[in-house]
This record gives sequence, structure tokens and C-alpha cells, in this order.
Amino acid sequence: MGAARPMVCAAIAAAVAVALWAADAAAALPWPPPAGRTVAALFALAAVTQVTGAIGLAWQRRLRFAVAGVAIAAASWFAGAAAHLRRDDLLALAALHAVAGALAAGGVTADEADRRAAVRVAASSMVALSLLALAARGRAPLAIAVAIAAVAAVILLARGRDAGAIVASAAAAAALWYCATAVGRWAVAGVGGPAVPVVAGTAAVGATAVLASVARSLPAIWRGLAPGASDRARRVLVAATVPACLAAGAAAVLPFA
Repeated sequence: MGAARPMVCAAIAAAVAVALWAADAAAALPWPPPAGRTVAALFALAAVTQVTGAIGLAWQRRLRFAVAGVAIAAASWFAGAAAHLRRDDLLALAALHAVAGALAAGGVTADEADRRAAVRVAASSMVALSLLALAARGRAPLAIAVAIAAVAAVILLARGRDAGAIVASAAAAAALWYCATAVGRWAVAGVGGPAVPVVAGTAAVGATAVLASVARSLPAIWRGLAPGASDRARRVLVAATVPACLAAGAAAVLPFA
């Protein structure tokens, strides 16, 4: 039964993807053409990653949470836009993205390690997508660099590498500093437009989730990364990891913000 649930999610996602694509081709959707095709593609990705995860290796199973993270971020943006513009069609688009995310994440996770990886992969994907969106609104090279680090973290986390948690923490910390500067520029001079606080908000939520999740697992992470270290040395590493990531993020972002 557990193996069937991912396939059920995949079948539903595939059916919705086909229906949305056909409706978009017939110009029957209330949104501009790219929006309809994008959400259809997201449902298709949810279906594909559910199938490959069900029949493949653990790292393939975890990649579906990257699709879920992208869907959650996009759903948040459209919900914010719907509230700002008072448009019900955008609220419906937000709901569709949320459903796509639920279908991508649906099914079962094998164990506690998979559940931790799911949170970190989804949250890091939110960070990466949000920073790419912010890149179009100023300081593009810096935002893209942090987004690339978040994507690297997603790949390492999906493959179950302990180093992925450290890379994810570093990217999350840099993202928090970048979002703070982006919101500051928007608040002072309106740089980037009204979308900035919403997009920066999704990045900040994802980054905070990464840091909180990793912080709880640091003792086990450092046992894997430094098996020969003494207990005292590992305690120092555990205590210093998040502050070091925040300091490194500030050093990497603030001089260029």
C-alpha cells in the first residue's frame, strides 16, 4: 500500500498536467499563457519525480521535495499577489501550485533521515528559486551566486551527504543577509517593486527552516564529517556552525549589497 501512494500521487499530477496543458492550448485559462504552462509543467515534474522516486534510489526519492519547495514558494507569491491586487484568478493559481506541491511531497518517506532531508531539500529549493526571482530586481550576480550554492546544497542533501547540511546552512545564512538588504533597499527607495518583500519572505522562511533543521542535527552531522575528532572538538564545532555560517554569509553579502 505504501508503494502505491506515490503512484496515486503521480497519476493525479499527470492527469492535472495534461488537463492544464490542453486548457492553456485552448486559451481557456484566465492567466497569461506562461502561467498556465508553468503550472502544468510543475504538475508534470511532480508526477515524474514521484515515479522515479518510487522505482529508483533514495536520492531520487528526495528530489520530489525540491519540486515541492518550488511549488510552495510560487504558491506564496501568487497568494501575496492575489491579496495585493485583489484578484481571485491569482488566488486560484496559488491554490494550484499548493496542490502541485502536495502531490510532489505526497506518499511515504522511508525513515527519519529521509524526513529531515525532505525539509532541507524543500526549504533550500525555496531559497534558490526566491533568490533567482530577486536577481531580476537588483544585485543579480550576488543573488545568483547564493542561489547556486542553494542548488548545490539540494543536490548534496538529496544524495545524503553530510556536507550538504553545511552547504545548505551557509547558503541559508547568506540568503538571510541578502533578503535583509533587498527589503531595506525596497523600504528606503522602492527598489525592485512591491514583489520584493513577498519573494524575500519566502527566501527567509526557507533559510530559517534550513538553519533550524540543521541545528538540531549538528551532533550527528559532525560525527559523520569528523569521526576522528574528540568529543570536546565536536562540541565546539556544533556550537560554532550556525554562528560561523551567519558570519560568513554577512562577509560574503554585505560588502556587495
